[in-house]
Amino acid sequence: MTTTEKSPFPPWLEWEFLQEECKTLNPTIEKKLPGTPAEIKIWRDEEYKLKAEISGKTTEFPPASQPQQDAAGVILHSFTVSGKMGGDTSTYEIEGCSIGDNSTRYEPIGAGFPQGTFHTDLRLQRVKIIQQKDVPVEWLTEWYINGIKAGYFLFRSTERICEEKYSRERITTKEKPETFDTGKSIKVSIDHAFIKCDDFGFIIHTVPEKFGPAWSNNIGIEYRAEFGRIPGSQERAAISEIVSFIIGKHLLNVGCTSYDRTGIPIEKISVNPWGDNIRHLAQTPPIPPIQIGTEATRGKIETILSPMVKKYLELRKPLQLDEVLWRYWIGSELPLGSNIPIMANGIEILIKYWFKSQKSKSKGVYLTKDEFDTITQEKFEIIEATLADTPYKEKIMNKLKDCYKMSLTDQLKFFFEEVGLPLGKTEQEAIRCRHKMIHSSVNMGATEIQEIIRLSFAYRCLIHRTVLKILDYTGTYVDYSMIGFPEKQIDDAVEKSV
Repeated sequence: MTTTEKSPFPPWLEWEFLQEECKTLNPTIEKKLPGTPAEIKIWRDEEYKLKAEISGKTTEFPPASQPQQDAAGVILHSFTVSGKMGGDTSTYEIEGCSIGDNSTRYEPIGAGFPQGTFHTDLRLQRVKIIQQKDVPVEWLTEWYINGIKAGYFLFRSTERICEEKYSRERITTKEKPETFDTGKSIKVSIDHAFIKCDDFGFIIHTVPEKFGPAWSNNIGIEYRAEFGRIPGSQERAAISEIVSFIIGKHLLNVGCTSYDRTGIPIEKISVNPWGDNIRHLAQTPPIPPIQIGTEATRGKIETILSPMVKKYLELRKPLQLDEVLWRYWIGSELPLGSNIPIMANGIEILIKYWFKSQKSKSKGVYLTKDEFDTITQEKFEIIEATLADTPYKEKIMNKLKDCYKMSLTDQLKFFFEEVGLPLGKTEQEAIRCRHKMIHSSVNMGATEIQEIIRLSFAYRCLIHRTVLKILDYTGTYVDYSMIGFPEKQIDDAVEKSV
């Protein structure tokens, strides 16, 4: 979970709130339980997943009842638990809840006592604590695991100073109040970059080592009203998507915190990170499409991301770029070879919505439907009459009437021509490898495995080039299919020598 060593810096400013175990008292839970719930305990496990447990007193021991669970075979309906944080004025909401299967444990109070304590596992997706109401949000930070180290791509510095004072006054002796300095901590780190967009900006920053899981490089993306405005949740999700793509690591959101002008939290949210085996994922090296991690490229991320964020926000929904990148990240986590069909599905989604957009000239068809119908209507009437009562006549006619649409092979060809992205021999082999992985048996000998690895990296580079080109990028990209990972111009295919 989190590191145990304490930091002198305020934890609510540096990381999401669920850094230590959290408890809610006397919760109201609609599900039937073995007794009266007294508290819900919430914490993070070793994979930084949310865990929770309901505990309370049983009315008898051994218990006569079990927690109410949904019957096998029915759709699971989650519920929400809400209330006040004990005597605090804060309120909480625990969302996406369900009772754990066979999860209740019992403890007798003592010998001769007919009661006991029950402990029931609670599955959950999100925890929100509202600490202040009707207070303007001055800044908001989204928290992520599976980031990268600052290196050269984050080049701006942050100075943290923490001073501690101790005051003492003895009333008996009428001693004047005395104040003593008990310590001062100063830390300067190179840890952030500032991205300025048209009407807002944001800071990408690393999280101090004492916060968050020690096995992950943790990242915050900070938005402030003073930068223009604070984007809504969907915009912030989109920004994390394009930032993830550029830094080469899939940022996994674990929560966010909003603050008032004095830095006091208004709302604190913790969520379950997406995926499994996250600790292993966090150890994998980044694969950024553009070289941003060298001394020669210091500060490049600011000049690259500023126009790219604007373009991504503009095209994200029309071209379903979020779905494209979702397939890219899922494919990236699969074994080499099996990842190609998943990543290819992302390209196919992009092609589908490109042809639906105003950007496409061909629209993915050989002829328009009206032109095709005009030419073929009489012929199809003759064919339909000839088929008479032939089985599957309707299905045959539907296939014939769709002949004006391009095949997948031609869609790929026309798409890359329309976006202005030349393909080389290696990329075409990678595309064919997608078809082979889906439709044919694959020999997995040593030579074939080496070739699949090469084509897997080539397909990743194809996605890199495609997304960058869609976003009007004109610089260089990194070719991961060749030894030494050379940089090439965006319009150069992966096998072109440098």
